[in-house]
Amino acid sequence: MFPQLLESVCLQPALLASLPPVEARVSICEFEYLYTFTFLQLIISKIFVFGIFNAPRVLFSVVNFMESYIVAHVLNLVELHSTRSMNFHV
Repeated sequence: MFPQLLESVCLQPALLASLPPVEARVSICEFEYLYTFTFLQLIISKIFVFGIFNAPRVLFSVVNFMESYIVAHVLNLVELHSTRSMNFHV
């Protein structure tokens, strides 16, 4: 599930085209770690709050949250790099 979701949302050429190859690779590796850790942390905390019998609903809500988290992270990376590029060229 993680690789497909990561590829479908994060590895869009339009979003990461402006990042240098090394920076993009490092960012994606860091992001995979953060994504997995945050995903598991959210599931565990929500299951404790809502109970084990609501696990399917909890999983669905966490997946929806993580999709928006991925998009926000990638957009932040692109914005950060474009800001660095603008500062460098000034």
